[in-house]
Formats: sequence, structure tokens, C-alpha cells
Amino acid sequence: MNNNKNSQYKVKVFDIWALGITIVIGGQYFGWNFGLSSGFGSMAIATCLMGTAYVGLILSVSEISSALPFAGGAYGLARCSVGFYPGFLVGCFEAMEYIVYVATSAVSLGLMIGDLLELSTSYQPLIWFLFYVSALAIQLPGGRVFWYSSNIMAVVSTIILLMYCFGSCKYINYDNYTPYVVVDDTLNTTTNKGMFVGGIYEFIKIFPLAAWFYVGVESLPFAADKVHDPKYTIPMGSITCVLTLFATSLLVYFITCGIPPGVEETSTVLTVFNSGFGKMFGISDKQALILSIPATYATAFGFIFPYGRLLESLSNSKLLPKILSTTTQGESKESDTSNSKKGHSQHSDLPTSESDDSKVDKSDDDVKGIDVKSTPYVAVFIGSVLGYAICLMQYFYPFIGLQLFNICILSAFVAYITQCIGYIVLQTKFQTIKREFRSPFGVYG
Repeated sequence: MNNNKNSQYKVKVFDIWALGITIVIGGQYFGWNFGLSSGFGSMAIATCLMGTAYVGLILSVSEISSALPFAGGAYGLARCSVGFYPGFLVGCFEAMEYIVYVATSAVSLGLMIGDLLELSTSYQPLIWFLFYVSALAIQLPGGRVFWYSSNIMAVVSTIILLMYCFGSCKYINYDNYTPYVVVDDTLNTTTNKGMFVGGIYEFIKIFPLAAWFYVGVESLPFAADKVHDPKYTIPMGSITCVLTLFATSLLVYFITCGIPPGVEETSTVLTVFNSGFGKMFGISDKQALILSIPATYATAFGFIFPYGRLLESLSNSKLLPKILSTTTQGESKESDTSNSKKGHSQHSDLPTSESDDSKVDKSDDDVKGIDVKSTPYVAVFIGSVLGYAICLMQYFYPFIGLQLFNICILSAFVAYITQCIGYIVLQTKFQTIKREFRSPFGVYG
């Protein structure tokens, strides 16, 4: 009975919001600060532009989800809008994005724990291994275990972030800390480079780093087949999540840049919240580091969910080995990929009229049997093995670490472009499909 209760957990808007926060929130604790090498002004523009872009993207994706709740993410949409085999390439890029992002987050988590416990670098592989084991122990049971854990991580990470922001306000001094000041102790000189460093070239170079604040929020539609009313729950959860992240990103950015140690030094640290927590509580950097670990773990944990679902979808379409679609409840039967046997023509899976739309509309009666406990454990395990292998590659060949984020962003860019194309196709060729939500910006958004 308890097992049935666990598997029939009803996923609500709050759960989707919390999953998005869990996936993304760690990127607001670390990573983005390296963009401050271009100066406070350049990174501020990049953050606002990137945030606006993500809001527009999620509004468009939410409209797609309210009409056709694909559980295959960008791959499911790409298969219908640009063709089956281009969709496969998009799926590969998207899977690469999520697997590599988990690996980079695991590496950052390992560095934090290593610094905290004063461990040598030889312990890093063990820390990564323990992370993957602990994350899979929560991911694989699914149901209430997964959703409750995600909710707790999201709430705890958000509370710590808000505590940092509001607790650091009294230390803000923009005149002293936002100019990019370089101190050369050898020559005993100080150079003030102002708010913009390196011109347009440096701005373009650091612009992708602003994506740390938001990357991953677009993956929430992967939960579509776990939700009783996906045409409402997924869009509302996604929109509230991206608006929350946009607000917290601005808070984090403008508060962090206005407090000690200043923009130049902040651009090189691993965890940007240490200074604020240190001043608030009178603690050392090592003690402050403890408060950044929950969100870093949450982000690495959260990204496992979409890559497991994506590999399962590709397997259901017979583009990857069938074993990857095996779930804890047996063989997967996912609606958005099961039509692969019918043909691979472009737009073949999209309804062509409002009457056809009823075929993809799930009423409450249709989804009473949704099993949120069903987890594609083989796909999750294989993806995690690949992620751990990437961590080991970085351990033995440290220079590749500099390229991992670039791989994430390139892969994400392909997925985003495809989602935009899919939205335009939906808007122009399938206007009669019923939508529960419409983006206020339309194609321009």
C-alpha cells in the first residue's frame, strides 16, 4: 500500500517550480562570477540580456507545453518541427549538455568539499563517486522520495540565497567595489579600469557566462508525463520558476558586486557568497563555504532528471538501444515518442486541426493511472557513468575543464534554437491547436 501511495503522488505547480529551482539555483552561487573579468558594467548588461532571453524562451516553451506537452523536451519538439533525424542530433546535443553540466557541477562540489575538509586532490574522484551514488539513491526510487527531496533542496537553497542577499545589503558600497581595480603588489601600483574592461571583444567572450544564472530551466517539460494536468502545471511551474530566477539573479549580481572584496577579486573565486556570509556571521571563508554546498549539490542532482528522461525518449524512438527505455515499472511506453513506428516525416506527430488535438489532450480521468515512481533507471545509470567518466577525464587532463562549460552552452544553444523554430512552426502552421496559455510576446518573444 505504501508503495502504491508513493507511485501515485500528484505532482503540482509547486513541485515543478521547485524542480526548476533545484536544477538551476547552484549556478547563481558559482560560475557566473568569472564574467566579471569584463567589468561590472559589461556583466550587468549580459545578465539582464540573458535573463530577458530566458524569460522569452520559457514563455514560448510554456505555450508549446500547454498545447502539446512533450515529455521528450527539445528532442520531441525538434522531431516534429524540423524532422526525425535532425531531431536526433538535437537530442544528442541536449543529452550532452545535461550530462556535462552534472559533471562540471560535481567537480565544483568536489572542490568545495576538498577545501572544507582540507583534502588532497587525490580524494576528488571519491567525492564525485559518492555524489553520484547518493544522487542515484534519491533519483531511482522516484515518486514522493524524489519530489520531496527536490522540494527540500529548492527551499533550502533559496532561503540561503535570500539570507545572503538581504544580510549583505548593509555592506554595499558601489563607489568602492564596482570599479575593476587591479593592484600590483610587486610594482606597488593600483590601476582603476572602471566599469567596462576589454571592450566589445571581452563582452562577447564573457556573455555566455551569464547563462549560469538560468541554464536548465528549459528542461521542466521533461516532467510532462509525471503530471496529471501537464497543459496547465508545466507552463505555470516553468513561468513562476524563470521569473523567480530572474529576480534572484539580479539580486545576487548587484549585491555581490557592491560588497567586499570587489569586482576584480570576486571574478576569480570559486564561491561568491563567502565574503557576504563571512561579514554577516563573523566566520571564516572555510566556514562560509558550508552554506554554498547545498545548492551546488542540488544543481548537480537536479540535472540528472532531464538526461534520464531524454535518453529514455531517444530509446523509445529506437534511436538508442532499447534497454535505455527500461524503467523501474517495466518497459517505458511514452506517448511523445511511441509514434516513431508510424514514420519519420516532418510534422507527422503534430495534430493538424482542433479535432485532432483531442488525441493529445489528457483529461483527469485519462491520467489517474500516471505512475510518477516510474524511473528510467538504465538511462539514468548510463548517463551517470558517462558523467563520472568526464569527471575523471578532467582529473587526469585538467585543461579540458576550461572547455566543458563551452560544450554545455553550445549544446544548449542548439536546443534553444530548435525550441524557437518549433514555436514558430506551431504558431504559423498549427494555429488551431488549443492552448491553455499563450506567450504575450508571440513569435517576437
